[in-house]
Amino acid sequence: PYLQRLDRKYGIALLRQRMYWVIAGVLGAYWARETLSMAFFYPHVSPSTRIMISVSCIYHWAKIALVSMDASNKCSPRLGI
Repeated sequence: PYLQRLDRKYGIALLRQRMYWVIAGVLGAYWARETLSMAFFYPHVSPSTRIMISVSCIYHWAKIALVSMDASNKCSPRLGI
C-alpha cells in the first residue's frame, strides 16, 4: 500500500507538470517487460496457459497503445484527466 500511494503521488506530480510522455514511457516499459517475461515462458507451458498468455499480451499492448494516445492528446477522456 505504501508503494502504491508513492506511485500515485509521483504520477499526479508528473501530470501537474504536464509530463505526459514520461508517464506513458514508464507505463509502457513496465507493461512491455511484463509481456516479454510472459513470452519467455510461452514454449514451456500448457496449451491453455498459452491462450491466457496470448490474451494477456494483447491486453498489455493495447494498454501501451492507449496510454501513448493519451500522452499525444495530452488528456485521457476515459480517466477524466
